[in-house]
Amino acid sequence: MGSLSRSFSQLWESTQVELRGKYSAERVLELTKYTNERSWWRVIAVLLVTPLPCLLVTVLVDIIPLANPSEGLKANNLYFVRTYYTFLVITFLAIQQFGMSVSLLPYPLWRAIGHTVIVSALSTGIIYAFALAIGFPLPFSLLTTTPLCVVLISITMVFEWGGQVRKTPGAATMIVNAIKLWMCEVLLVFI
Repeated sequence: MGSLSRSFSQLWESTQVELRGKYSAERVLELTKYTNERSWWRVIAVLLVTPLPCLLVTVLVDIIPLANPSEGLKANNLYFVRTYYTFLVITFLAIQQFGMSVSLLPYPLWRAIGHTVIVSALSTGIIYAFALAIGFPLPFSLLTTTPLCVVLISITMVFEWGGQVRKTPGAATMIVNAIKLWMCEVLLVFI
């Protein structure tokens, strides 16, 4: 099981451009060499296929069928599956962005996935509770729960890095910069 986990981790890290360090002249030369040595059909195929995983993640949200909202909360269980999936994507991306922005502090992938599952479940539960209390469909559900989701994600960051920030020079500055960027992204939900 350890080697499978290690292999998955290495595969994951190999897909992360940010983990490669800096954009160097050698990488530009490698790209030029690749485009010169490979057929144009292959280069075009790579360019067309590369965005497909991102598109797939986005389309999966819209594939989930929804019942008529007038049928009420109990008939709309798939709405909450869809909401949970949406929070999985949003939360994982936020945690990964923090992990990459604060490169001085470790954030293991398995813990990021665990925190994502927990935060997404709690956020979906909050929407469900609001829908029970206020009514279904919950008006402005994403706007209503975004501040709470931000708090939950922040709690996971404190849980993960709380003791290490003071011991690591430069980490606090990196966290402040990551929070500034994150708040800009969060505020876009409200604009």
